[in-house]
Order: sequence, then C-alpha cells, then structure tokens
Amino acid sequence: MAQCLSRTDLEAQTFCYGFGEGVYQTYELNLDPKAPKAVCLPAVGVARDVVLVEFIQWALANPQYNKDKAAATVIRYLPIKFPCKG
Repeated sequence: MAQCLSRTDLEAQTFCYGFGEGVYQTYELNLDPKAPKAVCLPAVGVARDVVLVEFIQWALANPQYNKDKAAATVIRYLPIKFPCKG
C-alpha cells in the first residue's frame, strides 16, 4: 500500500488501479451464482482515483489488517464501500 500513497508517482498509481481492478474482477469471476453478492458497484460507475483515496483512508484507519494479503484487504473493503442493497 505504501506505493499507492504517492499521488505524484504515475507508475505506482497505475499499478494500484490495476491491482484493485484485478482483485475485483477475480471476485466477480469466482462468485457462486447461487450465493448473494456482497459487492455492488453503482450503475453510473466509480472514479478509480476516488476509490483509491478512500481505500487508503480506510486501510490507514484499520491497521489490524496490515498483515493480511493485499487482495484480502481489498476484498474486505469492497463490501463496506459498495454494499448490495436489498
């Protein structure tokens, strides 16, 4: 996550965006079709830079997950930020 903190390092930002997108797409691909979804993105989409900033704020406020794998932390965050209503 340290490299994602730099708002001026374009390569680091690109890596962080791609990593997050990859984690989300893997989540979508591995969903059990019979299980309820936990993550629902808004139909209008989301700005990746906003999501990254908010994820970093959440991660800094939840240091108990610092030792978890990065993908596990992203998966923990997504349903908090984008819960399914219903």
